Amino acid sequence: MEDRSHAIIAIIFLAIFGLGAAAVTWWMMTPGAARVPYLLESEGSVAGLGPGSPVVYKGVQVGSVNYVRLDAKTHRRVNVLIRVDKSFPLTRNSYATLGSNGLIGNKNIDLHLGAAGPVLHTSDKRPARLELKPGEIGRLMQQAGGIVVQVKQTLAAVKTLVSGKNAQAISRSLAYIERASRKLVTLEDRTGAVLRRLPPLLRRTDAAVEQGRRLLATTNRLVVAAGQPVRAIRRAANSAAMLGTRLNQESVPQINALLLRLRTLGIQLQTLIKQLNRSPQSLILGPTRPPPGPGERRPGGTRPD
Repeated sequence: MEDRSHAIIAIIFLAIFGLGAAAVTWWMMTPGAARVPYLLESEGSVAGLGPGSPVVYKGVQVGSVNYVRLDAKTHRRVNVLIRVDKSFPLTRNSYATLGSNGLIGNKNIDLHLGAAGPVLHTSDKRPARLELKPGEIGRLMQQAGGIVVQVKQTLAAVKTLVSGKNAQAISRSLAYIERASRKLVTLEDRTGAVLRRLPPLLRRTDAAVEQGRRLLATTNRLVVAAGQPVRAIRRAANSAAMLGTRLNQESVPQINALLLRLRTLGIQLQTLIKQLNRSPQSLILGPTRPPPGPGERRPGGTRPD
């Protein structure tokens, strides 16, 4: 009896749950406001998208998916019929992308408005067509296929590189690198020893530089002190030059006149000496008169014969 009652309760619960689910589905698929149809065409996969999936614009729901079907003519495209609020008109060049809530969340349709222009005309008999582009995850998946191909090509190239003669060449190169590394370690040790000696050498260099500065300072003082005698010698030379100039301008003419006088006096003395030699008595009697000329009288009043 109890099992039968439990079964009845379970059936009633399932019936109520089914009715509730049907009501929710009907509520989601039946727009509360007037909505118009648009037919989306996609060349890629729309997995996870189904009737009732939301249609959003910048995160705000403006419609829902009515159905998802294969194109009856080509069977290569997927047709997705959506219904959008009539108060949200779409313009030319508008398009839709397939979005999702996270990586594994529910799928939805993201609308993207085109440039400002005339509104697309749509109706239930001839719904306006829009392109359904893959979303960010879809583009990543498409790029992932190309990345996988590139990885395979890279692995094949690496396999070719590390096989046969290339492997031997790589082994030799690795051996050369190992030997070079050992030499670098030795060089590093030697360099470390040299670097440890640098601080004392730098201190000595600093001391030598300081001594050089002191020597230069002393030399400067000596040069300054030596400048005073040089200036004194220069003043003495200037005084000597001035004295020579004065001698040339004043004393030399006087000396020349004196020498001319001395020369004249010497000539007169030579003449006097010659006269004394000829007539010493002239020193007492005076100089002898010269003989009278023609027509002159001699001393005593007589004329010459």
